[in-house]
Amino acid sequence: MLLACFLKGAAPTVQQVKNICAALHLNVNLDDLYDEFSTHKEALRSIAESSKQRQSVADKWVEFLIGCEVVPPVLYRVVSYVLSLPGSNAFPERIYSLINAKWRDDRNRMSIELVKAELQVFANFTDDCRSFHSFVASDRSLLDAPASNAKYKWKTKSVPVP
Repeated sequence: MLLACFLKGAAPTVQQVKNICAALHLNVNLDDLYDEFSTHKEALRSIAESSKQRQSVADKWVEFLIGCEVVPPVLYRVVSYVLSLPGSNAFPERIYSLINAKWRDDRNRMSIELVKAELQVFANFTDDCRSFHSFVASDRSLLDAPASNAKYKWKTKSVPVP
């Protein structure tokens, strides 16, 4: 609701923000919130009605907060909280789908650490094959790591007996 106000080209009202605080169980001082709205009413209205209709809601709030001489702490807290909430659960659903793809019946003996490592590489690595190859080829310690015993926790170096 707080986000949708700017999308509709109207500034949010104090009552709308109070309703959001109640719905999200945010403990804010409502008197301070009212004072901040009264002080910044015109700035909110001008940004909401601005000609930048293609501007995202988050960008409009950033524009408002940057334009304030003194950032309103209660309103900043509410806006920060609302903008930090994900709009959908698509990302976690994607990760669960990737887990199912990685942890198949024929790979059921994989450890959780291995599945986690594969998912981190798959989800976070953005280089193409050529740049990854040049990165690996230039790092000698990375090339030596698979041949070393350091990767095995259970394996210790054998000490020759005199």
